[in-house]
Amino acid sequence: MKDNNIFATAGWLFADLLLVLAVLFLVMNAQSPSNGSGLPATPQPTYTPYPTYTPYPTSATTATPVATLTLSPTQAAIATLYPTAEVGLETRPAIIYIYPTEDLATKMATELAKHPGRVAGFVLVFGYANDVGTGIGRARQAFDKLTTEFPTIFPPGMANKPLWWAPDDSGVGGTIRLEIFFISQLD
Repeated sequence: MKDNNIFATAGWLFADLLLVLAVLFLVMNAQSPSNGSGLPATPQPTYTPYPTYTPYPTSATTATPVATLTLSPTQAAIATLYPTAEVGLETRPAIIYIYPTEDLATKMATELAKHPGRVAGFVLVFGYANDVGTGIGRARQAFDKLTTEFPTIFPPGMANKPLWWAPDDSGVGGTIRLEIFFISQLD
């Protein structure tokens, strides 16, 4: 008996069409671009431009300088080492060493008397020790004592950095070195 069912014929037609499309898809994707020699072409890098950095404004008008500053070679070296003038701090810190045999409060009272009415803006505290943890711990203890003993000069919450310094021939373990950057006084 001959089956003339329209749905069976449509199903085979759809299956044949799907098979032909699959073969065409495979043939189209199997071909690779070539450079004429039959070998696949190697991709060439393309340049992607980046935005250009302009360090200064490019306006046609330029501001007239109000004042000029001429630095001696020594002052220029200090300004390079301690770029603090831009933020209102003195460029030369007061450097104070407190040795293990000295009392921190007594030594600081003597040293700070040389800077009456001054307020510290930033303090670097170095703890001399054989290992990092001990050195930084000593530096933190010293700074905490400074803020407790001299709160008008070292206000609570002021910027500081406890650091470690390995003792060498010139340094004694347990020594504290302070670099105090005072706030600049405007005359």
